Amino acid sequence: MPTAVVFAFAVADGIVPVAGAAPADVLARQLPRLLVAHLNGNGDRGVRFLPFLGPVDGQRAFLRIDELLEPAALAQLHRQGDVQLLCDGMIEPGALHWRILDGRTLAVRRECKVPFDGKAPLGALARLEFELADLLGFGGRPQPAPRFTGEALGWFLVLKDELLRLEAGMALWPGDLLRAARRCVELVPADREVQDVLLDFTGQLLRRGERREDAGLLLGQLVPHVDDVARLERLDGLLLAAGNEADAARAAWEAFTAGTPDALLA
Repeated sequence: MPTAVVFAFAVADGIVPVAGAAPADVLARQLPRLLVAHLNGNGDRGVRFLPFLGPVDGQRAFLRIDELLEPAALAQLHRQGDVQLLCDGMIEPGALHWRILDGRTLAVRRECKVPFDGKAPLGALARLEFELADLLGFGGRPQPAPRFTGEALGWFLVLKDELLRLEAGMALWPGDLLRAARRCVELVPADREVQDVLLDFTGQLLRRGERREDAGLLLGQLVPHVDDVARLERLDGLLLAAGNEADAARAAWEAFTAGTPDALLA
């Protein structure tokens, strides 16, 4: 049974785009999603993320909410049964306003407004993560945040948002679908969390039969930066699915050598 539901954040009018940062709409989804991942840790503590979805021009899409909803509306939306806590928030110019509600009475348990910088958005989550963990009785240390910041973090959050769109079965937009993935390969190719999201993202594209050649080229650029046997084996499979047999062979060889004792390779 869910213990808490964290909603996508609202985005107030007047948010100015920041160069080198993820768009506010992306932050509004990916920050609470990252918060949920941190609270669940390496298992499942029953914390759930709920984006706002609905029809836009006849197609399923994310909805932009520009104000905090009434607690009763949140209770109707989550449909997760009896939960301890509900959490939502709103990105405002220079601030993140969040609140934690009792899941049964809908009374506000805790509420705060903290400084918010789109280029360093994770700092605003620390207090909220602490407060939720405290109310839920979670022990242990907080999960580590990504080890990179700035532009690399911005593109990583955009890539995670594009993966979420694919997982939700939404229509593909007509722009460059691989731009965020390419930038992540350029900026932080050796980070394992980035590699996992890249593999998930390209896997979704290949299952849809989209951008096969482009995905194969991108995955080929990732091969030299992967040193984990399981990831290399998965990368090998995706490269074959993309038709990039040469780089698939490289990934297979790297997986073999990474998993073979040096004495046997001598």
